[in-house]
Amino acid sequence: MKKISISILLLSSVLSFAKFKLSPLFSEDMILQRDVPINIWGTANPGEEITIKFKDKKTSAITLADSTWKINIGTYPAGGPFDMLIQSVENQQYFENISIGDVWLCGGQSNMEFSLKSLGVFDSIIQNANNKNLRLINISRKSAPSPQKEALVDGSWITVSPENTGKFSATAYFFGNEISNSQKVPVGLVSSNWGGSPAEVWMDEKALKSSPEIALEYRKSDSLNAQEKINQETRKKMLPEWVKKAVFLDSLSIAYEGKIENIPYSDWKQSVLPLNFNNIELPDFDGVMWIVKEIDIPQSFITENIKINLGLIDDADHTFLNGIKIGGKFNPSDDRIYEVPKSLIKTGKNILTIRMVDYGWGGAITSGNKKLCIENNLGDKISLDGLIYYKKGYDITKIEGYVHPNWSYIAGWAPSKLYNAMIHPLKNLPIKGVIWYQGEANAERAYQYRKLFPDLIKNWREAFNQPNLPFLFVQLANFMASESVPKNSAWAELREAQTFALKLSNTGMAVTIDVGDAADIHPKDKKTVGDRLAAQAKKIVYGDNNIASGPTFVSQKIEGNKIRINFKDTGKGIVFKGDMPHEFAIAGPDKKFYYANAKIEGNSILIWSKKVTKPVAVRYAWANNPSRANMYNENGFPMVPFRTDDWRGITSGVIKID
Repeated sequence: MKKISISILLLSSVLSFAKFKLSPLFSEDMILQRDVPINIWGTANPGEEITIKFKDKKTSAITLADSTWKINIGTYPAGGPFDMLIQSVENQQYFENISIGDVWLCGGQSNMEFSLKSLGVFDSIIQNANNKNLRLINISRKSAPSPQKEALVDGSWITVSPENTGKFSATAYFFGNEISNSQKVPVGLVSSNWGGSPAEVWMDEKALKSSPEIALEYRKSDSLNAQEKINQETRKKMLPEWVKKAVFLDSLSIAYEGKIENIPYSDWKQSVLPLNFNNIELPDFDGVMWIVKEIDIPQSFITENIKINLGLIDDADHTFLNGIKIGGKFNPSDDRIYEVPKSLIKTGKNILTIRMVDYGWGGAITSGNKKLCIENNLGDKISLDGLIYYKKGYDITKIEGYVHPNWSYIAGWAPSKLYNAMIHPLKNLPIKGVIWYQGEANAERAYQYRKLFPDLIKNWREAFNQPNLPFLFVQLANFMASESVPKNSAWAELREAQTFALKLSNTGMAVTIDVGDAADIHPKDKKTVGDRLAAQAKKIVYGDNNIASGPTFVSQKIEGNKIRINFKDTGKGIVFKGDMPHEFAIAGPDKKFYYANAKIEGNSILIWSKKVTKPVAVRYAWANNPSRANMYNENGFPMVPFRTDDWRGITSGVIKID
């Protein structure tokens, strides 16, 4: 009797657990992939029959012993809207406004993740967008130690509307909108990305272990997990105290506590807002940073309810106006919008002082969703962009017991963990292709990315059982301070590594070295990015014969004291914008580069410099931020950054996975 009772309880538990459930990837307003067999799947009680009625066709399947079911509902051309009825023994779900078209998977890190709303510059587009053939579903952020059967989603499929459009990935929206309009086809965007994530977390275990050095790090990750958990829990608990202690030990804080307005800043170093620590050659500094900004305020501006918008400050701040504290926050993701009493503001020069504390990775003051400004209740604004004075204070890492952040651990980003939860569960979903915006997190390991990124593409193609799955990606934009002389650059090496993926068929790259922001790793001009990805898609996927990329290096020929560079993809011709060609550098046998002169001659460019009499190599836009890069084809696409040498770079041989 006891055995029978236990069996009944177990059976009851299984039946309760396995009740009819449809995969969350399917809902009203969804887009399904045209011209290929379409699968719909879910769970139910073993042996239960599931029936789907779609376009006057009825298809059924019996639920398997593991409680899963999958139904192939057929192959259809583009069209819609249609209805779908899904029935089990006791349940049914009815969906409207389903379309057949092209489904694109949108992956990567924050530059793919950033929504139209979060960028703060596309309000008009959000309010006026009306493409009913463009839809989105967001895959929830999740990390998993093993491949998951089902993905989590944020809500369900959404359509373009004033209420919903702001939720769309900005890059994906502009890409999808252009494809939908140009190809006259419904487009579905499956957004599966996570800001800051490195490439290896988006690959399965098998793919990673094909590379010996990455396999070694993969094996290390689990053994380090226990100690790292202790370290990061300590950090989480102690961080507020460490920040307080850094301020307490800071010499300027000690000397001028209570009299901030008297801090002598005139001989400090100068920079500008928006600010990134990379631009002041302190990319790795963690600790107290003092910022002073002079603001000239006319009498007519001074009203009640004045606010100062300081955007996003990475990480913590105490902010003072004319020596009086007006605000302070600890979290870098919080907007800094501080109320200012009218009595505190002076006519003429006012002194804004910010005591920042950066407690992990590079510090910054960026505009966030709004402009950096001071604003009165009449809507008048005074920009805070431009000249600032700054001084480095106490180094927080000197505090005994301080633990550095390990974001990969905190976010669950050990190798394969995001693939397991956010890509593997999508493998039965037919898709047209992938758009990918990632690489910033791998820049310090750029040499490794030469193999890692193509392996990722091959991994996804195998997962989706599409050997020639179109894979379009964004080359890193310009970022950080511009250099006055040619230098080696991890970001340039990462851009080069990205081009190695172009050796694979059905791949395309959107060059974006002309849309970046020196102070912000998240450039706001996502329309250009999306449009250039769409140009690649139209050429590679949809058969458009137009030029989709800028002039691309083919070969060099040394001609005396000059080097001739030959290009392909020149379209209607090579051109430059502005006074003359910029960002070319030339070197002799000593491997020392100098900025060079350039002359366009048909589909080639002649490069020379008086400082190099026996040239051997040329580089173009080889920098973190090649801000002066101005070479294009007449079709409007920027020249692809390149080098003609194969000299060892600063990331060569760097294989460590943090």
